[in-house]
Amino acid sequence: GFDLSSINSMPGVVGLTNHNTCFMNSIVQCLSNTDVLAEYFVLGQYKNDLKNCRKDRSKKYGTKGEVIELLASVVRSLWTVTYSQDMTKSLKDSISKYGAQYKGSNQHDSQEFMLWLFDKMHEDLNMQPVKKRSFTRRPSFRKSVSRKPSENGKGIDDVGAATKLAVDLSPTSFIQKLFQGHYRSSLTCPNCKKRSDTTDPFLCVSLPLKQRTTRPMYANVVYLPNKRRSGIGRRHMAGKTIKIGVSVPLDGKIIDLRQAVAAECGIHSRLLAFVDLQHDGFHKAYGDDYSLSDFPINNSSTTAANMSLYAFEMPPIAKMTAGTLPRNFASSHKKRATLGGKFGKEGKRFGRPLVFRASRDVLSTELQCMILNQMSDQLKNGVKHERMGSLFRLQVKDGIPNKSYLSQQAQQPLRLPTVDKALENCPAGGPLHIKLVAEWDTDTKFFISTFQVEVQDSVRLQKVLHQQPVTCTLEECFDLHTQVEELGADNAWLCPHCKKQQQGTVKKLSLLTLPDILVLHLKRFRVTDGRRTKLCTRVEFPVTGLNMSKHIFSGEMNGHISPQSPKSYNWNPAFASHLPEMVGPEDHLYDLYAVCNHFGNLNSGHYTACCSNPLNGKW
Repeated sequence: GFDLSSINSMPGVVGLTNHNTCFMNSIVQCLSNTDVLAEYFVLGQYKNDLKNCRKDRSKKYGTKGEVIELLASVVRSLWTVTYSQDMTKSLKDSISKYGAQYKGSNQHDSQEFMLWLFDKMHEDLNMQPVKKRSFTRRPSFRKSVSRKPSENGKGIDDVGAATKLAVDLSPTSFIQKLFQGHYRSSLTCPNCKKRSDTTDPFLCVSLPLKQRTTRPMYANVVYLPNKRRSGIGRRHMAGKTIKIGVSVPLDGKIIDLRQAVAAECGIHSRLLAFVDLQHDGFHKAYGDDYSLSDFPINNSSTTAANMSLYAFEMPPIAKMTAGTLPRNFASSHKKRATLGGKFGKEGKRFGRPLVFRASRDVLSTELQCMILNQMSDQLKNGVKHERMGSLFRLQVKDGIPNKSYLSQQAQQPLRLPTVDKALENCPAGGPLHIKLVAEWDTDTKFFISTFQVEVQDSVRLQKVLHQQPVTCTLEECFDLHTQVEELGADNAWLCPHCKKQQQGTVKKLSLLTLPDILVLHLKRFRVTDGRRTKLCTRVEFPVTGLNMSKHIFSGEMNGHISPQSPKSYNWNPAFASHLPEMVGPEDHLYDLYAVCNHFGNLNSGHYTACCSNPLNGKW
């Protein structure tokens, strides 16, 4: 033992040297402030367990006690205030020795490291008798232990079933005794209505967070001129380009955005074409199945103001003759530098985007006049486009590569094969159309008025709505974790009674037993279409008196009354001196004493630990 009175500074309040090992140090600090575990290490009680452990398992699956000895040395140094950075360096070297993933100085997930450490410590301290289980060892003690249901649907009903369940739930190491609890997973067949129960051990409960179900999207809507509008929209917006904001499902697609924009603008959803229009022209056209997750979720005003997503309102298709182009046009303009009378390679978009319809038999000069007529409100005073001559050439987007320009010598340019190709490439879901870029001589821009996108108030409203933090309680997280789930076709279950794969199976997860030390993990990262984003949900939790009673399963487990408390376990007497009084079923209360925080994102960040010192209770 050691004498705390001989220590001048507060024991346990010592920082650990970081060399990109904050993921390890934060967990060590939390374990050091776990009073029962700290006493186990500081007083050397672990040494007796190392002597009596299963050497074969420790050698094959553990670290032969090396990591435990070094961890105990670090914990003891924190409580005797004798820590030096060489101690954590030695611990990190040993961890890298037995865990190849921890070699080097890369950052890692602290929760994954904690489970790895628990696994190695368990194997080093494992006192499971050789004759206790005759079947092959599971790959990990965290794996599921299944129970075959009986013919009556209540599970195992042989004479020794209750004893066997208690033995299976009993711990075989000090780590399991402190941190391990058990889930009860119940599957109910939708056909025969019979239930099958399984038990699954856990060392850490990973809780889902309440999430926002919608996200903001901003688009520049290009309205048709008033005379071409279908009559269901807002007249005062005719001919304008207006930025709007809408809410769409978090996992939504363009079809969801299409419906939201249509509702906001009073435009038929199938008359909207969504494109990526940047400073140098069209880049991409979006079909209904395009995922919105490719658009970053960012509420900053700068990002919203520079969005390149455009929604063009197209005129409804009228009756068409053989010579009518059964498509709509969306066009943009950009200037090109001139060199010897030829167009250069660099350009920048200017002017307002236009939408119009033309016959496929239109002549080149007629097509140019149509574009200039559409631009009449953008031409500066005193400019008559009839006198401006041949000012631009037209490029068809998504046409035939290297043949995308409409020849000015062609009698009917819209009959060219590159136009046919562009029509074939028109994305599904929206109106059929082609996209043209008018490339102007650089001097022409001086004839055209400046153009600005108006911003609708819906942009501000969406920012305010989605900037408000999502808040939930720890109780709500547990409710989400244990809510009833209906398994889909991808998770069809083989019912042992029906002997068939069953869809629509009802799954219910509950807590069968609770450990003395309950470790909770908040699932802060969300995966959407292979992309992971960090959730900023605010979780409210009690510092003292977390009552877990409502989440404990009470009833029959495979036909037998389930154990309600660690007291009902088949305890190994060898460990009895190490454990405090365990709570009973009437008192499943927990007090918070340590928090491991992560700051940053998936790729980078920093871990810190905030702990309550067990000597004075100060954080």
